[in-house]
Amino acid sequence: MREAPKSPCVVAQPSAPPLDEMQPLVVDSSADVQSPVDEDQSQDTLSPVPKAYVEAAKGDMAVASARWKATLAWRKKERVDSILDEPMPHFGLIKANFPHYFHKCGRKHEPVFYEKYGHIEWKRLRAHGVPQHRLLRHSTLCIEFLWRVLMVDDDQPFLHVVDLEGMRWKELRHQDRWFRTFYEQLADCLRKHYYDRSAHVYLLNPPNWVMWLWNIAKLGINKSTLERITIVRGDKKIYDALAARISHENIPEEYGGGSVGRAPEEDVLFQLQDFNNKVAGVDYPLVGAFAKRPFLGTGLQS
Repeated sequence: MREAPKSPCVVAQPSAPPLDEMQPLVVDSSADVQSPVDEDQSQDTLSPVPKAYVEAAKGDMAVASARWKATLAWRKKERVDSILDEPMPHFGLIKANFPHYFHKCGRKHEPVFYEKYGHIEWKRLRAHGVPQHRLLRHSTLCIEFLWRVLMVDDDQPFLHVVDLEGMRWKELRHQDRWFRTFYEQLADCLRKHYYDRSAHVYLLNPPNWVMWLWNIAKLGINKSTLERITIVRGDKKIYDALAARISHENIPEEYGGGSVGRAPEEDVLFQLQDFNNKVAGVDYPLVGAFAKRPFLGTGLQS
């Protein structure tokens, strides 16, 4: 039987995580999910409104409470609390054509998530019959895996690395409605149901047209947010920027680091899908340091 990999970044999680200072996340989905869920789980028996919701509403408890209830209702409707136990038939295909991965941790034990927007094979995904709601469901799975498995508590941030190399304005401009609708739905869901927990965001290798758009967009971004964003080009500068927050042995080889191959976090995610898809000889990997936690103190696990 294959055992869950060990990660150098994940520490043992507390048996009863604190309920204060919690924040939400996830992606919209109209998927016809078949995973079981306890129908008795109700927003009427929830923990108090998380502090993050109150802060986002500038102290307006009515607004914060309404947002929290909307998120909980959405999670129940979309069965998000059981998503980590759900088979994903398109998981491997999406991972192969939509490059994104978790890879070890930062110097302060923050999980690190990498995305390579310039290498997404949208046409291939469509040709293989991957519907929008499955892409959104997959994105939700990744966020829940980050928040409920890799993050040791509800206050831990993460590092987000977005590689823009290969993005072409002409290709984006000519993408059809299928492509745009996916991102519109994803952005809307994140805005409604998740709050930013990134300690720092790296934008790597942006083409000139992205920089032109960025120079306009940043005029409307507050100073504290701008301080958490690093834009950098060139192999040496990229490595130096990442190394400021991630040790050499945890930086992927493709960015000049000493970490070769797939990280333990990805091994666990792939093993989880093998288990959910009933692959013979695969053990359940969400145990020990990788045991899943409830969502923001709701007590709802699956």
